[in-house]
Amino acid sequence: AHIVVALQSVVARAVDPTKQAVCSVTMIHGGEVSNVIPDQVEMQGTLRDLDPSVCETMYRRVREIVAGVCAAFGASATVELEGAYPAVDNHAAQADAVADLARKLLRREEAVSEEGLPMMGAEDFSEFLHKVPGAFWFLGGNEEKLNGWARLGAAGSRSNCMCHNTAFDFNDNVSPMAAVFFVRLVEERLGCSLYSEAELPFPLLEADGAPAWEGSGANGGKKQPAGPIQLPAGKKAK
Repeated sequence: AHIVVALQSVVARAVDPTKQAVCSVTMIHGGEVSNVIPDQVEMQGTLRDLDPSVCETMYRRVREIVAGVCAAFGASATVELEGAYPAVDNHAAQADAVADLARKLLRREEAVSEEGLPMMGAEDFSEFLHKVPGAFWFLGGNEEKLNGWARLGAAGSRSNCMCHNTAFDFNDNVSPMAAVFFVRLVEERLGCSLYSEAELPFPLLEADGAPAWEGSGANGGKKQPAGPIQLPAGKKAK
């Protein structure tokens, strides 16, 4: 318990206050029965940072604090620190391409936001970004803005929390939007046309949150009820 409390000083006292970092103990396993003090306890956690120098500082302080607290109580400890993924660093050209397409398809400037960035999540996609240019982005799944389609339960029943949360519930409503978005992104980047607007309309939302399509299909461009997106088979780029 003293180690858990002491580790909270890593970010508060050892990291530059202008930089971001996370040091959390998230797992504690020890003992088998309630009336026997265990011989050993295993603790696990996570360290997050956006700067290699911050990572080095946290590694050093974690080792020092664990060793010092254990020495004070006549105990010993083994500290194992394993590096996972580097920070996700988007490339400007690729990030701009995604943002421009989002504004085009959603027809709103505010469709793209940098609110909440940078984030302290860990993502293995960063390994790709350190090899080739690319961009990592999020497609919002807030149920307040996406009622209908595959919704489960009554309106407002979703938690709308981030993933890696015990209350997370994946919102299937965004899947059709994501499918069409990726197709259009491929077309934009490769300079080709795979599907017409009539063949593959982008799902839009009414002001009240009700889903609808807009397209130039059989209904003469009128809004149609939203539903699953089905990609025509056998199409070739032209």
